[in-house]
Amino acid sequence: MINDWRAFHELHRNTDSGTEKVLGDVEENLRSGFNELSDGVRVVLSFDVLDEELLRTLLAGLASCAAAQSQALIRLDEVALAQIRAQKQAQKINALGKMMPLDVLRTKLGEDTDAAARLSGDMRELRAVAASRPSFCATLGALEINGRDYLSQTDERDDEAVLIPPSN
Repeated sequence: MINDWRAFHELHRNTDSGTEKVLGDVEENLRSGFNELSDGVRVVLSFDVLDEELLRTLLAGLASCAAAQSQALIRLDEVALAQIRAQKQAQKINALGKMMPLDVLRTKLGEDTDAAARLSGDMRELRAVAASRPSFCATLGALEINGRDYLSQTDERDDEAVLIPPSN
């Protein structure tokens, strides 16, 4: 498996076009943003009383950063690095999910059962998506599907999503 640090520097060394440079910079900022949001969720979860909207906003931010980061790397055809990043994200999200059992959420939300259920559902969905992303990236790599071509095909479709296009 590729060393994360080495792969990141190879990615930036191998970029030729301005678009690739921008995507590489954006990916780095998204990785940093994901980590900051993850830390923010951890801090908010340590409070005795939770703010549902704040926590839901942070979880939505985590989901957006993770998806955008993966898409940037796939567009750069760096699916191996996308897989590594996705694995680390899934681990962090899973750890956050373990800090959010329904009974604890309910207690920290003043026995608001509906709010606890909403937050629990948001986290469950985030964990499921994050858990599937590494294998998706691995499948793209195993089938030697060009990431940029894959995303171009999915962008062109308006009727149905293309999960995995046939390999060339």
